[in-house]
Amino acid sequence: MNKHTVVICEDHTLLSQAIAGIVESFENFEVLYLCKNGAELIEKLTIENRKPEIVLMDVNMPVMNGIETTKWLNDNYPDINVLALTVEEDENTILRMIRAGAKGYLLKNVDKKTLEKALHRII
Repeated sequence: MNKHTVVICEDHTLLSQAIAGIVESFENFEVLYLCKNGAELIEKLTIENRKPEIVLMDVNMPVMNGIETTKWLNDNYPDINVLALTVEEDENTILRMIRAGAKGYLLKNVDKKTLEKALHRII
C-alpha cells in the first residue's frame, strides 16, 4: 500500500525534525522532505520528482511566509492540500490562511492523535 506523502515547511530545524518523526510514526504517512520557508519549498517542488499530497505549513517564516506560500501552492498545485501548523491563533491570521487555500489550521500544541486525524481528513 502506498503511503500518503507529506512535506513539512517550518523554519525551526529541531521542530521540523520532531514533526517529521511524529508524522513518520503514523502508519500510512511518509515525509518526503523538509523546507525552511516557502521559497525552498517551491525550489524543491521544481527539482524533486515527487510532490506531496499534504504540506504542513508554518505561518511565520523568513523569505516567504506560510500565507504567501499557501496562495502560491493553491494557484500552481491546487491538488496539494495545505494544513497550517502554527502558534498563530489570532482570527485574522487564521482567516488569511484559509483564504489563501489552507484546508485546515492546527496550533502546534495539539497532541499526536489530533494531528493524525487532521492529516486523514484533508486527504
